[in-house]
Amino acid sequence: WGFANEVTTVDEAKKYYPLFGLGANVALIFSGQYVRYVSDIRRNLPAGVDGWGLSLKYLMAMVAFGGLVIAGCYFYVSRFVLTDPTVF
Repeated sequence: WGFANEVTTVDEAKKYYPLFGLGANVALIFSGQYVRYVSDIRRNLPAGVDGWGLSLKYLMAMVAFGGLVIAGCYFYVSRFVLTDPTVF
């Protein structure tokens, strides 16, 4: 939200913040489906395999991937969009 506040004006915020909220709610749906998928993996594992550890690794890998995507988007916008006088 801090970055969104930094790059949008008050008039733009009135238009775009509801879309940000909608995107966050849609992401909740997909994250719930991913958690369900990872939890179902544990059922089919052979005996002796730590299902909890495996599912935790998958969940943390997705968190790390999401963080990299967000960092990449931030870098792109900061480097190429905000420095371009024709766009911003």
